[in-house]
Amino acid sequence: MTALTPVGCLGLVLHPRTDATEVVDELARWARSHRADRGHVDEPGGTPMPVYEFTAPTGSATLEHKAEIARAVTEVHNEVTGAPSRYVHCAFAEAPAGSMFVQGEETSSPRMMGLIRAGRSEEVRARLIHGIADAWSRITGDPKDELAIFLYEVPGANCFEYGSILPEASQDSAAATG
Repeated sequence: MTALTPVGCLGLVLHPRTDATEVVDELARWARSHRADRGHVDEPGGTPMPVYEFTAPTGSATLEHKAEIARAVTEVHNEVTGAPSRYVHCAFAEAPAGSMFVQGEETSSPRMMGLIRAGRSEEVRARLIHGIADAWSRITGDPKDELAIFLYEVPGANCFEYGSILPEASQDSAAATG
C-alpha cells in the first residue's frame, strides 16, 4: 500500500500510520508522474525544486495569466528564500467542470501545490505562502480567501537538477532559514 491515494484532480488521501518520509517520497513520485503525463521529462535522478503546480477550472483567470503568475512566483520565491530563480518551476493544469471539489461540493477556486526544499523556518514558509497568494490574487483578481496553497518540503539531497544534487535550502543564503 502506498502512503497516498490519488483522488480526483490533485486530491490525495493520507493513509493512517504513514510516516512523513514516506509521504514526501510519495508526493515527489506523484509530482514526477503528473508532469510526465503532460509531456515534461525530468532530469534523471530527481525532482526539480521548487515545483509549483497550479490547478484551475476551465476559463479561470489563473489559466489566462499563466506567464504572469509564473514570473511573480519566481520573484517571490527568490526574494523570500534566496534560492536562485533558475530553480523555480511552475506548471498549470486545467480542470474541466466537475473535477474539483471541497467538502464534497464542486468548487471553482484554484489550487496550488508546491514542493520546496526542506529546512526553512515557519516564518519564511509563511512569507512564501502569503507572497504567492498576494501576487496570484493581484494578477487574477481572485480573492485570497478563495485560493488554496499547499507546500510540501523535500530535502535538497532528494533533488537532482541540471546535472547536480541540489544543496540544502540553508546553503542558498541567510534568507533560506529565516
